[in-house]
Amino acid sequence: MSSTRDKLEPFRRLVRAVPGGMVLGRWLRRTIDPELSTIHQLVRTKQGRLFQPFPDTCEERYPALFDALAEPLAGLPRPRILSFGCSSGAEVRALRLRLPQAQITGIDLNPRALEAEKPEDCSSTLPFARFEQGIAALDGCLVPGGWLAIYNSHFRFTDTAAAANYSAAPVALNDTQPPEVLYGPDNRRLPASELLPGLFRKHG
Repeated sequence: MSSTRDKLEPFRRLVRAVPGGMVLGRWLRRTIDPELSTIHQLVRTKQGRLFQPFPDTCEERYPALFDALAEPLAGLPRPRILSFGCSSGAEVRALRLRLPQAQITGIDLNPRALEAEKPEDCSSTLPFARFEQGIAALDGCLVPGGWLAIYNSHFRFTDTAAAANYSAAPVALNDTQPPEVLYGPDNRRLPASELLPGLFRKHG
């Protein structure tokens, strides 16, 4: 079955052939599409706070990762979990099914399901330095022995300085698609996607 993007490709080729057509097309999409209008507004007004310009999510998106996180927390009377960038809350609900006794807080800057272009260089949208600052802030909230689940982000957690404080857990995520977009510390697209660790434990 063809995707929506495939169906629109003939139109995209026509627009590319017109001088300035792509710029005009993006402006029209931002103006007409409420989701793109919202993301454009967030980029302008919340610059530096937006970690990912599209909150893709679904129910049971990463079951192996959720199961692996729930296992060490199951024996705690009331574990505290922060779902950072929870989108519509599907991932929060998946964790709630596994850990009904947990105190789960979901936060997200973006109020809508959004779509965005994927440039070769992401420094104007979210530079690696900002991502690393956010990771450092999360690290400061996590006690030794705590768990950090991070997957399908724009950057690799292992490239951050905070990663030295963590060990990756051996979670089998072979049934999970690797990230579509992945940037290096230089803010440039990496040549190929790779399957990365998704669960880390802070050294005690």
